[in-house]
Amino acid sequence: MSMYFYVILLNLGLYYLTDNFITNPMDQGYAHALLIAFIIVVSPYAVRFIYRNNLRITSSVVPSNIPVYLVRGVGSNAITFGGITGATIIVGNGVLDAGVSMRDAVLLHEVGHARESHALFICLYVVALNIIYGFLGNMASSGTQSSISFLTWASGTVVGTAIGFIPLLIELGIIRYFEKRADMYAARRGYAIALIEFLIRFAAANENTWYRKVFNLMSSHPLTTRRCEYLLEASENMPKKKGEILITLIQFKN
Repeated sequence: MSMYFYVILLNLGLYYLTDNFITNPMDQGYAHALLIAFIIVVSPYAVRFIYRNNLRITSSVVPSNIPVYLVRGVGSNAITFGGITGATIIVGNGVLDAGVSMRDAVLLHEVGHARESHALFICLYVVALNIIYGFLGNMASSGTQSSISFLTWASGTVVGTAIGFIPLLIELGIIRYFEKRADMYAARRGYAIALIEFLIRFAAANENTWYRKVFNLMSSHPLTTRRCEYLLEASENMPKKKGEILITLIQFKN
């Protein structure tokens, strides 16, 4: 779990900068680059400073240069800040209470986010979108009458509104793809079954309810049952355990 934290921070920062200080699209691009540098490079160190007095978790699966802190209020979640330039992970009590194997599986998932710099790529995507929006806004304010008429029509019709959702859906697809990549990072290191057990314990129980199905349409993660299925395919050993988990998944789906 890390993508949405960066997306929210980045969008708030871009909105403030764009609306209050910067109007030229090229200057906006420079500002966006600086904002990326702050979020990706500075945030993990800021988090380390904020939680410097919290309990630091040690695990053999986490590189020594990626500190892990226990933070109240995070529950059964884990959050990664940063990427290849430096990363920090925070976890809740639920992750620790799950046991060593499941804890390490979750931590490897987060290490996968950091090692592959998923936050950086999603931030670059958001920056590209904002630059495009900046050019379109510039076109609407100083372009020809035909371009102004087109943009006005596009923003005020059902078709135009639907088109506006396309970047959001693409962003959601990218984020889910990165979540799968992080899952597979843990699976390749022998923690597929442990990660499945964690997901079933904390995430899958309520997934078949109608309100969860609606929420999951816009969730940053793939469906828990879907995650468990591809993790099962990635695991090689423990056939008996795989059978037990498969039965559990069938029960959740029904």
